[in-house]
Amino acid sequence: MKRKIVNPDPNHKKRIEMEEKIQEKELKDTVENKDELDRELKYKTKPHKS
Repeated sequence: MKRKIVNPDPNHKKRIEMEEKIQEKELKDTVENKDELDRELKYKTKPHKS
């Protein structure tokens, strides 16, 4: 059975939200970087024939 928190610390809640936002942003950045890396690698390993 979970104990109900009567009065949670608002600062703690804000800090958790900030951390989640930062983690989400980092995750987004890594995903974008991965996409760019994949593209670059593709061109480096299979250059266009001209």
